[in-house]
Amino acid sequence: MAARSVGPVAVLRVGRESDLVRNAVAALESASEGTELRGVETVERALDRLSEQRYDCLVLCHEESETALADAVGALRSRWASLPVVVVTDDPGATDAALSVGATEVFVTAEERDDRAALTRRLETVVSAHTWDDEREGDGATAEPSDRAEEIERLRTVLEALPNEVYTLDMDGRFRSIVPAGDHETTVSGYEPSELVGEHVSTVMADADLATGRDAVRELVEDDGTERVSFEAYFRTDDGEQAPHVVHVAPLRESDGDRVTGTVGVLCDVSERVERERRLREKSEFVELTLDTIDDAFYLIDEHGELVRWNETFRVVTGYSDAELDGMDALEFFEGTDRDRVADAIARTLETGIARVEADFVRADGSTVPFEFTGARLTDDDGDLRGVVGVGRDISGRREREQKFKQIRKHTSDVIWMSSPEKDVISFVSEAYEDIWGRSTESLLAAPESFVEAVHPDDRDRVEAALAEQRRDPDSYNETYRVVQPDGEVRWVRDRASAVYDDGELTRIVGVASDITERTERERELQLKNRVIEEAPVGITIHDATDPRGTLTYANDRLSALTGYEASTLRDGWLSVLRGSETGPRQLATLERGMRDREPTTAVVLLYHRDGTPFWSRTSLAPVEDDDGTVTHFVGFHQDVTESKEHEQRVERRLDEFSDLLAEELKTPVERALEEFDRAQADGTDDAIGAAEEWVEQLSRLIDDLAAIHSFSVKSRETAAAMTTGTDTHDDQ
Repeated sequence: MAARSVGPVAVLRVGRESDLVRNAVAALESASEGTELRGVETVERALDRLSEQRYDCLVLCHEESETALADAVGALRSRWASLPVVVVTDDPGATDAALSVGATEVFVTAEERDDRAALTRRLETVVSAHTWDDEREGDGATAEPSDRAEEIERLRTVLEALPNEVYTLDMDGRFRSIVPAGDHETTVSGYEPSELVGEHVSTVMADADLATGRDAVRELVEDDGTERVSFEAYFRTDDGEQAPHVVHVAPLRESDGDRVTGTVGVLCDVSERVERERRLREKSEFVELTLDTIDDAFYLIDEHGELVRWNETFRVVTGYSDAELDGMDALEFFEGTDRDRVADAIARTLETGIARVEADFVRADGSTVPFEFTGARLTDDDGDLRGVVGVGRDISGRREREQKFKQIRKHTSDVIWMSSPEKDVISFVSEAYEDIWGRSTESLLAAPESFVEAVHPDDRDRVEAALAEQRRDPDSYNETYRVVQPDGEVRWVRDRASAVYDDGELTRIVGVASDITERTERERELQLKNRVIEEAPVGITIHDATDPRGTLTYANDRLSALTGYEASTLRDGWLSVLRGSETGPRQLATLERGMRDREPTTAVVLLYHRDGTPFWSRTSLAPVEDDDGTVTHFVGFHQDVTESKEHEQRVERRLDEFSDLLAEELKTPVERALEEFDRAQADGTDDAIGAAEEWVEQLSRLIDDLAAIHSFSVKSRETAAAMTTGTDTHDDQ
């Protein structure tokens, strides 16, 4: 490359100090008379310097946002249209933004290469091209052939150093020449340049973009004021793919500058930008879809409080159309004190970064919905405020639950409590605590440890251990213990708990303590009755009164010991199992009649053990009524009276024998008394009458003795009882 002939190369650096820029400028081969590098911090200072001194190149060291970069390059271009501007950055994403506003070159630093050498080559290219243009503008004359050849060679060298492919087309759209990008030997489509010369541009350009290209050329030809047009097009590659490019096209004119003979184009590969845009578009579509899918209302308001973005849920909840929502003031959705609180929440969000508020959302039809709004301050990449972004959640269900909870608190007899996992804070306890613990709720809130201190000493260690375990597994906590009230009264309590988590962290434990004193006492009483029944010295049975057979539903162990049968064997037809050949039918009928008539009854009946031996049982059946007075069961009591029955039978036999003897002795006084009465009647003598009276007196004494003996008779007693009560006492044994 020809050396620059006039003065040192002057380069102005804008931005931070850079060893890379300093070393690259110092290595410029075209600077035969040396280099001059000056630096300023801001674009404003650069504009002042450019007004004071001529520079061959401006190097902009980029560290800010793409917006700030575009503003900086645009400001330079607005004042110095032809000055080469090289942007040095470590952000590949800044390339398109810089080129789109007129940057000559964008150099992206990379760790895997020699950045100094690469930047030096780039600077050589732009400085040489700028110098050549200046020399052409300064000559004002046609170059000699030798100079022309040198200029052409210089131009080719410049083109080959460019990172973009350059081509020329004739007016038919056929390639005249192609210079691949940088050190590439093939075109972006994978062809050798010689393979495409003479071919139509449709060979490499996607069909869908050909019309766009034709319109661009037509604009250049028909509008003399248009010196360059740009459009995007896809170029087919040799592997069948399509690569997106931005095509910058300028007209090629005849020497007189009038007629357009063709076009020159520069291809800028924008694959990375298109891919970023595609990903950004997909991400945006995903975000939009996600926002429209969530149940919460999403919103974005600007720094002035106007609504600028919302999701489908927000639109449905408010009842407004998208057109109506656009630009609405956020406070229009609230009334009264709610509006003031929301305004305060927005102000706090802008000041502190985040805020939360509950308010009634006023819908388009005037109805309201309770919502909880959580907003966060939104800033751009430069930290400038853009507004407030947030979500609103319908808390109608929560409000209803809170109302129900208040009702439960007011009316439930259970103690509802809420504590920290460590039990060092009781945040809530219902009024029922005062009835069961006998202490005020205020005392518990002030001293959480009093909750356990009131537990009965015999239960306290167990409860404290369970509460310690509750921190690890709150849902498993289920304890029954006693509480001692200040006056000494003891209450039985069943205590359960459940965990409350926030983002997976245990934050609270909620519990319910129920007074089970009455139930516990009933259970203890029932247990006592059960023990009495099981340990009673008589057999006890329970029978189903709704079953005509009097099905046995329960029998204690004593009955099994008495009969030798298990209860399951006696369940159906217990009398038929226990009766035998000598069992009196009258006694069985008495029992069956009592069950049929729902009346209490008793009978002494001869039954049989499982081994076949007989025994006497005094069986009493009594009806059991429910709350409505309906007999549902019979309870039976079965006592072995074999020994006393046999004793009675022996006594009866002896009394019968003695009675027979007395009856035999009665015959003599009766007969003698009758004889004396007959003699007295015949003779009329007093001694006969006196003798008869003596025999009558002896008979009276014998009758008294017989009556006394009969007073010991069991049969006589049972007969007397039967005459009094009507009970059947006949014995068929």
